[in-house]
Amino acid sequence: MNEPRFQIGDRVYLKTSAAIGFLESYLISSIFMKSAGGWQYKIAVSQKPPAEQMVGDTIDLKTEQPFVLDETELIDACEAATMVEANLQKRLTSAQRLRQSICGGTDG
Repeated sequence: MNEPRFQIGDRVYLKTSAAIGFLESYLISSIFMKSAGGWQYKIAVSQKPPAEQMVGDTIDLKTEQPFVLDETELIDACEAATMVEANLQKRLTSAQRLRQSICGGTDG
């Protein structure tokens, strides 16, 4: 069995978010081995503002929501920055083509 790619306390990024240009890190709080092999990681996502949920006579002010994600869904900072850069390059190229089609060959 391979060792987990990330460890508790590591900062990770969501691959799908980085692919569309968002760069937000999450802290790994737990690691689990799947029964079929591979690893899953528990991260906590902040909720803003805290969710007020009535539980009996008390209000539960949760400030974060835990998620368990597969190792294939997480990437490190360098991979995330590379994906965001590629997304921004596509958007820049698209904007330049749009400007070219609207304004023609002029720079103003």
